[in-house]
Amino acid sequence: MMIRGQSKLGFFGWARFLVSSVVNAAFWRSPPWQGGGAKHRMGLRPVEIREWFEPISVALERQKADVLNHRYVDAVAVTGAAVDAAHCLARLPGPEPASRYPDLIANVACVRAEDLCLLDLDDRQRLVAACVCAPSYWRVQDKIGLPLWDVHGPVHGMNAKIGANVQRFIARMPSMQPFERRNWFLHGDAERFHLEPEGPLTAATADWVVRSERQTLCKLSDRFMLFTIAVICEPLEDIAQFPDACREMQAALVAMDTDEITHFGGVEKHRRLSEYVDRLYAAPDA
Repeated sequence: MMIRGQSKLGFFGWARFLVSSVVNAAFWRSPPWQGGGAKHRMGLRPVEIREWFEPISVALERQKADVLNHRYVDAVAVTGAAVDAAHCLARLPGPEPASRYPDLIANVACVRAEDLCLLDLDDRQRLVAACVCAPSYWRVQDKIGLPLWDVHGPVHGMNAKIGANVQRFIARMPSMQPFERRNWFLHGDAERFHLEPEGPLTAATADWVVRSERQTLCKLSDRFMLFTIAVICEPLEDIAQFPDACREMQAALVAMDTDEITHFGGVEKHRRLSEYVDRLYAAPDA
């Protein structure tokens, strides 16, 4: 990693922001848009069980505790079917959770870097339990109890492009074999807890933040599948130090269709970001 210069993002406390004071070179050398392909793609690859969960930092542990202590209803939702999945959640690798909260999924999630969503495969891949302390423009209370197809319904064009493939993949995946993928968006700040869209971004484009989610899927039993989400935020301005990441972001933005641009944040956000990376890549030192 490299030390970052004077940040344009200002000072952020741990309770809301977890952006490192150094440049995350590993992220920029292998960004989630690497290859410049379509945004709505499965992009799943198998991972070893030992690589399934990431260690939780002290700052992230505190951020999750802050959300669960003060916004529990906004972060956690369960149905009656979650009781049947307790034995699966209890067998997950990683730290042993304490009984701090009313729902097992919250206790399990608070000692892991990932947010957790549990699907009932016997019931149309229905979301039956979730603990999400870093939502990106969605609410667990709006999604709980819905089949996966309906959960993805608001994502423009996603079901039409890959919805059926996702359902077939989940139905056929082997037990206890995790698969991972990454996505990416641009936010106006590094706030992790976004229930609602930010609206038009007024900050300079260089002050935007790349928000990426490492998502994993793993069938815990014949009936239940766990979906995990681990969020990282990186200042967009750091891309100037990585020409390959800049070039591949250019290609990814060009490849977006109308549905993907809408889901990404709209035409104006897409235009501003495209102009920003075009200028960077055209610069003599890029």
